[in-house]
Amino acid sequence: MRLEERHNTGTRPVRIIAVQLPNTVAWDTSGFGKDMHMLSAVHYIFNRAKHLAENYYKDDKTEIPTVINFSYGWSGGRHDGQDYLEAAIGELIDARRQIAPTAIVMPSGNVFDENLHGIINCQDFKNNQYEFGWQLQPDDRTSSYLEIWFPDDTDDEDFTICLSHPFKFAADDVIEIVLKHNIQRTPDIKRRFDVISINGKIIGQISVDKHRDTRWRCLIALAPTSISGNSSAGANAAPAGKWKINIVKKANGVKSTKAIHCYVQRDDDPAIFKTDGRQSRLVDFKSPPVNPNPIATSKIKKGFVQNFGTLSGVSNHNSTTLVAGFDAVTNKPADYSSAGNISNIIEDKKVNISAILERSPSQQCVLAAGVKSRSLSILNGTSSAAPLVTRELAKKFYKLAPTLVQAQMATNYVGLFEEKIASAISESDGIFNKGNDENITRLGNFLLSRSYIYQP
Repeated sequence: MRLEERHNTGTRPVRIIAVQLPNTVAWDTSGFGKDMHMLSAVHYIFNRAKHLAENYYKDDKTEIPTVINFSYGWSGGRHDGQDYLEAAIGELIDARRQIAPTAIVMPSGNVFDENLHGIINCQDFKNNQYEFGWQLQPDDRTSSYLEIWFPDDTDDEDFTICLSHPFKFAADDVIEIVLKHNIQRTPDIKRRFDVISINGKIIGQISVDKHRDTRWRCLIALAPTSISGNSSAGANAAPAGKWKINIVKKANGVKSTKAIHCYVQRDDDPAIFKTDGRQSRLVDFKSPPVNPNPIATSKIKKGFVQNFGTLSGVSNHNSTTLVAGFDAVTNKPADYSSAGNISNIIEDKKVNISAILERSPSQQCVLAAGVKSRSLSILNGTSSAAPLVTRELAKKFYKLAPTLVQAQMATNYVGLFEEKIASAISESDGIFNKGNDENITRLGNFLLSRSYIYQP
């Protein structure tokens, strides 16, 4: 697509570069195998932008401002900006910013109210132990993954992870694994792993590894709870129900006083992919009974299971422009829109800006154009909010002087929107979110109220 506008410097083209990722990126909900395609897409966009600049400016030195909409993500990962993909994309963005304004816009995620994040603080341990649950759903035809991330100052053998399945009659009832390198099996990588079996039938794997040689992680992978129609010969199903995970401290104590973070991988990809996944969730054994009245029940969880700290696992690098979503009438965060942590944090990434995701409390989702016969469809999710911010940011790059744009690089260019909110502003233009700390954490400091184009 090509848009043109006459400026003092002449006609400047605006082009859209589209990248189609293969459907294989959604086949495995753990995120395995996605890195290669996503990183290749960023390389491709920068390469195409370079060729466009060469063609327009007739030289090989000029680079054009570029905004990338990156509407993918998952719930697992380090959440500190140092995952392999996060770090690689961050390096590319930071390097290109030295020659031209470059932004990468990502959604915050849609799992705020899904019970996929847990925090264990030092004071939560009793007798050097902490136990929580992991609820696997019946009829889940995709694998389930739980990651337990330990602080960066955790020493080898500081913790042991004990896993118990819902059934108590089997001989191999509990599996234990310690944060310790098995040098015989993996001499070059600090890693240890074991199979998970019930009555001799293997239904998963538990492993520990020192990720990037900086942080210990425990990964528990379980087979689908339903293997009906599974073509894999000899496949075994994991039992549905409440699995128990007990984290045990070393008897003579550990030095770290930081929190342990637990993340369940998203397992409910869009129905179009027909994965038939059903989302597993964390269970807080110490939480009070849930109020049956959903209106009277607070949606903010404060115990082991917490909905803050649920940002997408690929969005935590400090170079990303992170987008959440809100209701256009109430200006409240969308129930599902993920957020960073408020306290006891490992990561310090926060939402930068928010766009409209719901038209009103009674009219959910936003309208989007179809592809045939002038049709309309409805969309929600922060992956729908991120493109709205991408469009507005591209307009800023297009209209403003390069020096003004470059001056806001440190804010990931969100500071370019401050011209609308420098003084008293009406809600139609955008407002600072002057609410409580929780709302600021969920929405950032600016609501992009003009981002959504209302359809008749």
